[in-house]
Amino acid sequence: LNLSNNPIDTKGWQALANLLGSSRSRLKSLSIKDNYINDEEHQSLANSLVNNNTLTDLYLDNTDITIRGLQAYSTVLQSPRSRLKHLSLRKNRIKNRGAILLANSLVNNNTLLQLNLESDVSITSKGWKAFSRLLCRRSSIMDTYLSNHILQRLIGDEYTLSGDLMQLLLMNRDGDRQHVARQKIIKCHFTGENLDMQPFVDMKLGALLHVIAWMGRDGISLLYPFVRNMQSFFNFSDGVKADNGPAAKRQKVQLQSVAHCPNSYIGEWWHEKHTIKQFE
Repeated sequence: LNLSNNPIDTKGWQALANLLGSSRSRLKSLSIKDNYINDEEHQSLANSLVNNNTLTDLYLDNTDITIRGLQAYSTVLQSPRSRLKHLSLRKNRIKNRGAILLANSLVNNNTLLQLNLESDVSITSKGWKAFSRLLCRRSSIMDTYLSNHILQRLIGDEYTLSGDLMQLLLMNRDGDRQHVARQKIIKCHFTGENLDMQPFVDMKLGALLHVIAWMGRDGISLLYPFVRNMQSFFNFSDGVKADNGPAAKRQKVQLQSVAHCPNSYIGEWWHEKHTIKQFE
């Protein structure tokens, strides 16, 4: 349904909202771009879409939407009944506050594939970074796993999207969420010179063995930085009496179990390290 550039008054927008909120509505695409729509009218339209499970494409380009209107539509994006796949907000002054609001509303969204924010110079790098955090939360492996792996296209003006953000969007186009999550975990936690080993040191034995097996699925490429940094598992101190407390005993048992891990790279490294230590 295309209602672009029409002199529709408040009664007309309310009638459209009633249609969208009706269980009989089968509308899949709606374009109301190039219309002046005030906050109350946007609120009415958004409220009708919260429980709408048929509309997949919504075009709100150049509709004078404010932060209040965005807050209303963010509720739609958070609704488990929403089936929106494409949302266009071109030529609106979303600003950084609006961009961050939209990004936060997509944290648990499982349907939106494309968001168009083109021709909006009010969004700076601060606003775009909110989408980078949405697509890859880096604070922990689990947070990365729980990131948004759905959004595939975020359209802004040329050169406004960073290379990192573009790479994350391309990853999401894979279609296999489990595979996408794995690639992001590799990118964020298993590459680079400064691999943080502390989460592995603190990890329970059963989980650690699963992680090692998971890393070994692609051969040695992921295991190499892990093996190279395995000294983090040891508590060797020259001239200091060995710690025989519960934590040290637990660490010893964990290391012995790692040594017998079915992945040959880890086992071979452990035996070599242990043999060398005996002759020091």
